[in-house]
Amino acid sequence: MKPLPLLAALLILGCARAPAQNNQVSAASAALREEAERLDLMERIEREVRLPPGADPLSSYSHSYAWRQGPDGVRKVAAYYESLTGNFRGMRRWTTEREFPMIADGGCGVVTFTYDVATHRFEEMRCNGVA
Repeated sequence: MKPLPLLAALLILGCARAPAQNNQVSAASAALREEAERLDLMERIEREVRLPPGADPLSSYSHSYAWRQGPDGVRKVAAYYESLTGNFRGMRRWTTEREFPMIADGGCGVVTFTYDVATHRFEEMRCNGVA
């Protein structure tokens, strides 16, 4: 065999990507499943939600969601809808409750509620107070 083809073959084999590790593939597919679950849940909530009297149309709010684990172990979604600034109208995101904006008033420009994933029920639906 000529040295040049042998060298080329060795270089090609040396530069080939290593196969993915099983745990990396499993973690990636788990992350994709979790993202799909969150997207489906957002869409279900937004299809079924009925905002309180005095609230703006759903499309005028930004929608923030966070998982909440109750002391009883029941998994719920905390939701924070905001239409005061209009800068993020229609934005949808998953975050943590700590990252929800702290607005003490604003009336129905801020709507909060929880959603029980197991029973598909809305709880604690309310507009903020007015200062």
